[in-house]
Amino acid sequence: MFKTLIIKDKTSFPISLNSTASKTQISTLSIDTSKVTDELAEKCKNFKLIILDCPAYQEAVIDCIVTDLPPSVIILAKFTDGSDAFNCLDKQARLWATEDDIQIVIDKIHNASRGINLVANSNLSQKEIKDQVVFRSPKQMPMLRQIHTASRSDSHLLVTGDTGTGKTTLARFIHDHSRRAKGVFLPINCTTLAEGTMESTLFGHRKGSFTGAGKDHKGLFETANGGTLFLDEIAESGEEFQAQLLQVLQEQKIRKVGDSSLTKVDVRIIAATNRDIPSAIAAGKFRSDLYYRLIGGQIKMLPLAECRENILPAIHLTIHNMNLGRRIAGRETIQQLIVDEQAYHHIVHEYPWPGNNRQLIKFIEHLAATYPDGELITYTEVTNTLREAKIEMNIYQEQVTPFFTLHEPVTIHELKQLYATRVAQEAKTLTAASNILGVSTRMIKRFKNGS
Repeated sequence: MFKTLIIKDKTSFPISLNSTASKTQISTLSIDTSKVTDELAEKCKNFKLIILDCPAYQEAVIDCIVTDLPPSVIILAKFTDGSDAFNCLDKQARLWATEDDIQIVIDKIHNASRGINLVANSNLSQKEIKDQVVFRSPKQMPMLRQIHTASRSDSHLLVTGDTGTGKTTLARFIHDHSRRAKGVFLPINCTTLAEGTMESTLFGHRKGSFTGAGKDHKGLFETANGGTLFLDEIAESGEEFQAQLLQVLQEQKIRKVGDSSLTKVDVRIIAATNRDIPSAIAAGKFRSDLYYRLIGGQIKMLPLAECRENILPAIHLTIHNMNLGRRIAGRETIQQLIVDEQAYHHIVHEYPWPGNNRQLIKFIEHLAATYPDGELITYTEVTNTLREAKIEMNIYQEQVTPFFTLHEPVTIHELKQLYATRVAQEAKTLTAASNILGVSTRMIKRFKNGS
């Protein structure tokens, strides 16, 4: 049984609810201007549902009570006209026009009382919130020992695992717990490095080293000096990149474009891939000498389905992060995501989570957007939402690689050079690139050569 308060004025008619509502304890309060006080706000805290049937006073009542009410309390404001409706919605109230609308909300509250709140009871620790990682599964114990060793070491590291398992998050965690924590953690996706401008991107260039180089430019290695450079999707990198990376790892020095001298750098490399690199080596797509340089340590991320003890705390962490953003934006926070028992069992014990942590985050975002009021979410609704989150995640993965990436502001000439080089790569032939860009093949060659 839950407590409901009906606030009415002199023009209100009695509200008649059907037998389903007999499980509620209903109180009625007649209102006028003199009663819209802090005492009213204090009284409202004791109720689960507040029904406003006082059109002349309801905005004043909402203003009076909404600030101090727990987010779990539901306010139903009577619909009168569009202007009042928008004002009430802006103040976090829901609307009712007929007694059937009230009945629907009451039924949902009753149904939710039979469900399981995904947000509660995960005992998420402050350390997990700070580190943004969850290690609850006993199967992760060997990995935890590897992480501890990697955090105390300065050796280069390779992180492997399926898409969505959190390789970037782990790399940042290791950096933050290493002696380089005060230095830069610089992530870069290897698929975004265009060959024509790769040297400048990685190592920087000197002023005047090519047309448009109007100032000295720091590359990624110099920017990450004293810190960690995270190279995601390392197995997708090309031959030129692999050769240049190997040389830097061997010599700990870089040569900027247009510079005759070498610059010493102190950078730790953490690389990541979801590919099997030994197979790529056997196929001639990855250098074995680079692989052996990178595996000063190696950590394999486990799929979420193998670490089911992490699911509830990971959900709680996702909600925490969403609520942080909502507070900053001045929006209502998420207190409840209530699912029926079959849905709960499916989420925690059955579903294979092919997209791992990334899919879990998308799934929770969908639930929070679709079921914001603490209503009961059924097994069917959960399976439909899982399907939508998986589709969205797949679309995102297909679009994740941009045409090219800018790591800092560039000149118009450099932008043209980046774009023309990328088009030439995609078009395969200079003639095709020439047709797309509307310039001569000679001009494209000049762009590719950095002139």
